[in-house]
Amino acid sequence: GADLRCADLGGAELYGADLGGADLRCADLYGADLGEHGKLVGERPFFQCGPIGSRSDYLLSFITDKGVVIKAGCFIGTLDEFRTKVESTHADNDHAKEYQMAMLMIEVHAALWGGK
Repeated sequence: GADLRCADLGGAELYGADLGGADLRCADLYGADLGEHGKLVGERPFFQCGPIGSRSDYLLSFITDKGVVIKAGCFIGTLDEFRTKVESTHADNDHAKEYQMAMLMIEVHAALWGGK
């Protein structure tokens, strides 16, 4: 729930940081480091939605130089890894449907703001 509006977090080490509920409007995140998952890239490298899913928690996505990274609860991995996890955990229940729509939004967001 931290208010990080307009903060300069460029180049910051964010691996393991809990950004759920943080206000990151206009924050400079370019080049922030997610450790093994890459560095943030693009004009809007962070996207959050929620509460969502079985945990009623926030789903976080990051556009990195290695692709889109998802953080949901203790899960952190690629969008494809998250999709596989959702399918194996939720099959086609309501939580799966909600996560699928969120993943679609994340894909569109990354395409628009990823700084190709």
